[in-house]
Amino acid sequence: GYWIKKIDFCGRITPILMQSVNGPCPLLAIANVLSLNHALNIHPDYSNLNHETLISIVADYLLEKNPISGNDPLYENKKTRVDDAINVLPKLDIGLDVNVRFRGIKDFEFT
Repeated sequence: GYWIKKIDFCGRITPILMQSVNGPCPLLAIANVLSLNHALNIHPDYSNLNHETLISIVADYLLEKNPISGNDPLYENKKTRVDDAINVLPKLDIGLDVNVRFRGIKDFEFT
């Protein structure tokens, strides 16, 4: 689970999530960036979150910010990208698996 600490950030009390075990945690980083930008919806009475709840909150954010409509000409592309992002969330508690190709700053292999 993740403990929640409330901090004063830019004049506003903002919740941030803290690790209970050291190591890489991209999900925690994503959640804290969203929280610091006032984009993550964490109930003010919560003192901690379990992994599944955090995934659900981040997935809700992705769905809210990327509405998918059957009338959209890019429907299939958008749906695939959002689904892929949501499906990778459970794996982000242990790190990222990225194979860099070193040919350019945007060049990596999908893993």
